[in-house]
Amino acid sequence: PGVWWGAGAAELGLHGEVDAELAAAVFDNLLDPRDPRSHDQATWQEAATLGRAPGRYKAAEHIEAEMLAAEPDATPERREVIRVEAGMKARVARTFMDATFTPVKSVSLLHIAAVHEAAQARERGDLSEVAAWQWVVSEVEAGVRAGNDAALRYLAEHGGYTRSGHHGGAGGKWEDAHNLTVASFLQFSTRAGDPGIHVHNLLLNRVRDATGQYRALDTKCLMDAQHGASAIAD
Repeated sequence: PGVWWGAGAAELGLHGEVDAELAAAVFDNLLDPRDPRSHDQATWQEAATLGRAPGRYKAAEHIEAEMLAAEPDATPERREVIRVEAGMKARVARTFMDATFTPVKSVSLLHIAAVHEAAQARERGDLSEVAAWQWVVSEVEAGVRAGNDAALRYLAEHGGYTRSGHHGGAGGKWEDAHNLTVASFLQFSTRAGDPGIHVHNLLLNRVRDATGQYRALDTKCLMDAQHGASAIAD
């Protein structure tokens, strides 16, 4: 299970273990978790949002269906082109970003080796050795979390900004917005099933500005800070 992280999460009353339904309300729909109606999917439509509600756009499947209707005699090859073009045309509201910290492979190998040795010792009934290897497991996991926390603090300080005004003209400006709302998930394997300890951090694309309003993060500022955050984590 994930855990909530950040000053923004604390402001919203989010702490401890991440609840899956509430996370969907916050990250997918930008609902305000301080509103009790956001805690029940049956009342999501009535719940307050964190700033502007996410945009609703045509799904890729809908666009594909419209394009196919306009070309009923399309060949199989053309249908495949239409499918790809529909996916490129589809717009998706960016309600959160995923910042992943993955330490060097040797950390994962140390972790899985310690897990294996603890299991072997448990089969032999050697409880003292089990405890020793479990200590290694917990120390590695704590180290990974510490590196991840350092990365998030760096991202919040150096990449936490929002924009206000009209940036196409002379009235736009950047504002400090360092109170990030994050859900962090420690995981232990790659998609292929190989050992691969890493942390997925879901960064909510809403942050409170100096006036108390919730605005979108400036994602370019976050991207500019990612290499520094990675070095800090390592």
